[in-house]
Amino acid sequence: MNQMIDLNCDLGETHPSLSNNWDAEIMPYITSCNIACGYHAGSEAQISQTVDLALKHNVAIGAHPSYDDWEYFGRRSLDVPVDVLKEQIASQVSTVKRIVEAKGGQLHHVKPHGALYHDMANHLDLATQILERIKKIDSNLIIYGLSGSQMMTAAANVNLTFYAEAFSDRAYDMPTRLIPRSIEGSVLTDTNDVINQVKLLLSQQIVTDDGQRHPITVDTICLHSDTPGAAQLAQHIHHSISASDVKLYQAM
Repeated sequence: MNQMIDLNCDLGETHPSLSNNWDAEIMPYITSCNIACGYHAGSEAQISQTVDLALKHNVAIGAHPSYDDWEYFGRRSLDVPVDVLKEQIASQVSTVKRIVEAKGGQLHHVKPHGALYHDMANHLDLATQILERIKKIDSNLIIYGLSGSQMMTAAANVNLTFYAEAFSDRAYDMPTRLIPRSIEGSVLTDTNDVINQVKLLLSQQIVTDDGQRHPITVDTICLHSDTPGAAQLAQHIHHSISASDVKLYQAM
């Protein structure tokens, strides 16, 4: 069992004026955040506001780059030439890095979003090329990606630190694959279900939809900010981890 764990959340994805924006309520209960870079959601103004919140709460800051796809929130794969895609991702990461550093902070990690995340998890060559480009921006950046995936292999290949990620609020059909969001039950919203999954992840295990228990490497646990009840779930997850033998890792 890991003695320390990171708790991350995807933020900056909902306009601050909307009633379903819970970023400020979530931030005190997490240790790292992944900030939308404007390609699936967000804007430079939102990045700046989210960075301010993260710095206030000593939360490690990551860039959350995506396919250029506002219409579908970055949750569909796009056929983009890899050289174009690499520069799109580099632009997104560099934007967040510039804003963070202007405020006296430091960009800690990069976590791809949505379909890009899963495409990189499944395709070693794509992941390797993208991570090579990210490394040119800052070789100290940590990569957050799906535990046991090709992204994990790619990070090792290009000598970037990798945090193996697992999800508190998503169901699995394999230890290295989430059930697609289009399938009912793929998103966990019941507090007990989420906390039970977190407890499993703290013991480096996951239960798939067939009821089988599997070992899994977990360095960081994710909660999505658009999961219904995310603000309350963040509190429950934080308290559950704090009550365990595993300590929350302040990644700053």
